[in-house]
Amino acid sequence: MILIVFGSMRVGEALALRWNDILEDAVVIDERLYDGDLADPKTLHGNREVPFDGSGVMKGALTRIWEQSKRRKSDDFVFATRTGTPTERRTFCDT
Repeated sequence: MILIVFGSMRVGEALALRWNDILEDAVVIDERLYDGDLADPKTLHGNREVPFDGSGVMKGALTRIWEQSKRRKSDDFVFATRTGTPTERRTFCDT
């Protein structure tokens, strides 16, 4: 939820994030998850870099997720299931 609020991301954009989308100072939005399928972002301007907030909240959240994750390859999803697939919207929003 932190990425959605502080990064102004849509839920599907956050769920489609992969570790290679996390840069030193920004997050790259280049795909989204919609009804279990990966697709291009919703709008023409959806492909973008979202800079980290100045207070470090986004970077701190991503660091905690990285430390707890068992899937850390560059193309692994940040919010992956046990099997490595992206987390579904209904599961993600319940947490």
